Amino acid sequence: MTESSKTPAESKSVREICWLGVFAVLCFFVLFHNLGGAALFEPDEGRNAEVAREILLLQDWVTPHYDFIPYLDKPMFFYWLVALAYKVFGVSEWSARLPSALAALGCVLLVYNLARTPLGLWGGLWTSLVLLTSPVFFAFSRAVIFDMTLTFFITASLWSFYRGQNAGAKSKRGLFLLMYGAMGCATLVKGPIGVIFPGMVIALYLLLTRRLSTLREMELPLGLLLFLLIVAPWYLWAESRNPGYLRYFILEENFLRYLTPRFHRAQPWYYYVGVLAIGFFPWTALIYLPFKNITAALKDERRLFLILWMVLPLLFFSFSAAKQPGYILPVFPPLALMTAEAMASMLAASNARARWPLAFPWLIFLAVFSYFTLALFLPELLPGDLQERSPEVLPLIRRISGPLLPILLVLLALGAAASLWAKPAPYYLVCCAFFSAFHFFGIGVLDYISHTRSSRDIAEKALPLIRPGDRVVMYDGLSSLPFYLRVDHPIWIVSPARREVMGSFYIAKKNPRPPHGSGNVVLSVEEFLEAWNQSGTRLVVFAEEKRLARLQEHAKLPPKRLLTLRGVVLITNQ
Repeated sequence: MTESSKTPAESKSVREICWLGVFAVLCFFVLFHNLGGAALFEPDEGRNAEVAREILLLQDWVTPHYDFIPYLDKPMFFYWLVALAYKVFGVSEWSARLPSALAALGCVLLVYNLARTPLGLWGGLWTSLVLLTSPVFFAFSRAVIFDMTLTFFITASLWSFYRGQNAGAKSKRGLFLLMYGAMGCATLVKGPIGVIFPGMVIALYLLLTRRLSTLREMELPLGLLLFLLIVAPWYLWAESRNPGYLRYFILEENFLRYLTPRFHRAQPWYYYVGVLAIGFFPWTALIYLPFKNITAALKDERRLFLILWMVLPLLFFSFSAAKQPGYILPVFPPLALMTAEAMASMLAASNARARWPLAFPWLIFLAVFSYFTLALFLPELLPGDLQERSPEVLPLIRRISGPLLPILLVLLALGAAASLWAKPAPYYLVCCAFFSAFHFFGIGVLDYISHTRSSRDIAEKALPLIRPGDRVVMYDGLSSLPFYLRVDHPIWIVSPARREVMGSFYIAKKNPRPPHGSGNVVLSVEEFLEAWNQSGTRLVVFAEEKRLARLQEHAKLPPKRLLTLRGVVLITNQ
């Protein structure tokens, strides 16, 4: 069949496949290109990657360990995923980040599906693109942190509910059971919030739309049984192995973390306004569009569902005593859906004047990027605090960016122009081209920053200096050090403050016993000094240089410096 003899339906199908192929290439490139290039960031990535590695070393799939000490600040499910990635692909930064990247891919596919039915191909493509290119979503898709996996399961549960309530009798039961299963997995990832988030969105939606009769179709008894079958075994097993764990985790790690400032994560109530402004950039300039006609939106059941999905978690954590950027990651899928729906509607307009708001993201991005590009050559334009670091940072950024700077500036200008005059197809191509080019720039900067926020290069240089039989000591900090040293037995941790040990409130509070025969692993400063002065074993200590003054003051044996790198020293007592 020649091109001219193809039916309109066949031609449309071929075009759709081509556009889906374009987005698939962008998606896999952004999520998986150079996934293991950056070193593990301190403190969370290094700690989480090491906990998963110790699952394989200890063959203990019930109690997570960090430095071979029970580490029960978070549930086990995410560590299982990383450990399985290690088992299949080997231990590396790439395999440690793979579960988060796959979870991000799952979120992108789910929002595409939610947008495709009511909005068509372009609605699905724009929704996926907006979500994929939001900085916070992108950052967590490449981090060994729980939040992206939690976001995927919350998204899956709400997707299953929304599809289930509108499905035929044959599909309804399976979709609702999938919803309960996703809630169970989310609860295994990070605790009760995995069922609280989707539960409150679904409950208020059914109440406001007067569809409480849907509860009879939701297989509540069977769903509750499925939820418990997923959640209960590990929690009960962890409690039997570690008595008191459930009380600590549910009461302190969840309720007290939310209600009190004892975990020192307090931020002002408007903290998440800034997170959204930066984390959704450049699409932040279009956030207002879905709310232009809020009265009509609240009367539309689909849009009401998306608004509740976005607003309720945002309000929930705005009143929390503990705030972190990743806590509101689950609001990004509905935010992308609503923003992209408004964009698709504008792009379909024949009047160029109706599309002028679409130029906002590109013009703002162009202004910001032009300013920093100019500052590469005129550092005096930078704010004072950035000027102090400019001699070390600017040459590197010039080397990373190289020919990318003019390409990015041209693409930004094309994006602004295309938003006003072009049809959806060329505008989409310009967006894909820009974000692909910007990805190279961002990855280069990220790789550089990671070397200043990780212990990978320190461990590489230190390994030849550590002899068999040495006792390795970590003086606070450097959570990724056990991972990069590939230790197979505990190293000593010197913790000046017992409020939080190695980032763990559980270890500080419970002081769990280390493996049999390991002795005490977490030492006070006084205990460490005693061992330094009296131990016949050679101690090899990683410490920040600012800690040396106290050691030199109280140590009978003067420290011998083996290595100095970026403010970290490797010293020994022999």
